[in-house]
Amino acid sequence: MKQKLTKEEAIDLFRQLWTDMKNELGDNPDHISRRSFKGKWCKKRFPDETILSGCPLCEYAYSEYVEAGITGHSCRFCPIDWPVSAIRRVPDCQGPQMHYLRNPISEILALPEREVPDDTNETV
Repeated sequence: MKQKLTKEEAIDLFRQLWTDMKNELGDNPDHISRRSFKGKWCKKRFPDETILSGCPLCEYAYSEYVEAGITGHSCRFCPIDWPVSAIRRVPDCQGPQMHYLRNPISEILALPEREVPDDTNETV
């Protein structure tokens, strides 16, 4: 994406995306419908941009990761409080407890904001 999203913009866009998806597809669409919707939604909102994984949160987290110049997973910078992966030890939107392709959208929308680490030496 050409312009870097702020944390607030990423969260707002994330909530808009999933609210629009729930309104159009219901609370528990299949994984194919979710992926398709995300791609179309991003293309409509940002026609000349590429949004990482079709997700404003991923876009934000990756830009923060690059700016921090660290190694590891960019997911550590995700501003939504996904359950932490036991293996990767970072917030994980594709984990066994909560998965963006399987869980009801109402559960995804209910996830709170979390503090993103400022210290690049901090582990999440």
